[in-house]
Amino acid sequence: MDAPLVPPTRIEVSSSTPMSAEKAAKRLDAFITAFGERSQAAEGGSTAVTVQLQKLKDALVEERKHVQNASCANPSALYLSAILTPP
Repeated sequence: MDAPLVPPTRIEVSSSTPMSAEKAAKRLDAFITAFGERSQAAEGGSTAVTVQLQKLKDALVEERKHVQNASCANPSALYLSAILTPP
């Protein structure tokens, strides 16, 4: 019999602060690094959260490029699609 599946850690927003995509990407990168270190220290952990956060960071970087080039009418759609796309 297979072991029961454990859902990934759920991250919920407790507050929000408006900031640029560049600043958000830098903060996410720092969080991903710290989260990865904590997960490794806990001997294992779920990589699903790390993967989704990395996708979000990459989408924010991509959004910033599009906004700088003024070629994207709806930059929010870029990072929402990254969040909602399964790994």
